[in-house]
Amino acid sequence: MPRSYRPAVLLGLVMHLAAFWSSASPEYGSLVAAVAPARRRQIVIDAVKALVGG
Repeated sequence: MPRSYRPAVLLGLVMHLAAFWSSASPEYGSLVAAVAPARRRQIVIDAVKALVGG
């Protein structure tokens, strides 16, 4: 059974998922560079689907 999140919480989660990949933090630079942009996009899409139970 999927969990329900309030809209504001869901928005925050989605924003953080997307921001992780565009983070300017040096500690994530090598991780971000190691994953192709198309794959990063798909990861965010899949994660959001999982969050909303889709």
